[in-house]
Amino acid sequence: KYRDKKYFAKAKNEIHSKLLKTLGIDDVAIPEEEVGSRLAYKSLFKNNIEIKDVDNDYKIKNWKPSSSNKYLIIGYGKFGKGFAQRLIKEGVKESKIYIIDKNKAMLEEAKSMYTNVIATTVSDFDSLNVLDVNEINIVVIAMSDLEESLMIAANCVKYRDKKYFAKAKNEIHS
Repeated sequence: KYRDKKYFAKAKNEIHSKLLKTLGIDDVAIPEEEVGSRLAYKSLFKNNIEIKDVDNDYKIKNWKPSSSNKYLIIGYGKFGKGFAQRLIKEGVKESKIYIIDKNKAMLEEAKSMYTNVIATTVSDFDSLNVLDVNEINIVVIAMSDLEESLMIAANCVKYRDKKYFAKAKNEIHS
């Protein structure tokens, strides 16, 4: 009766998404993963424009992802997962992606896709002696815990040579 219409829905997670699709929903979005994915895309292509001259009057702009960047994703929830997946989709080698989360269960899935997966609590950026912090170019603070994310952000101030992206719960948090 209603199949002449398209149905769209919002899901909380992958299982919820699969259930909605099974029930006939045409397209399902998981908002936190989508936002993480878009931000990853932005991090890849911002300031990476190559301009080629075709002749005196025309130029071609080509956006190229930087293959030299190394990414540190702190928090592998929906947002961090979406960010990491988009990096892979756009051609970033998984060896250039470092994922940290305190929840070991969350990291089980990540271990099957990424080499650099570390289960630890991070409140001080310097405590990441497992990594060479100087090698990291882009840091993604993708944690849901407000206090922890603010502590990490405050500790990152001394590393001004890095680009930072963060998940915020509200305007004040941002």
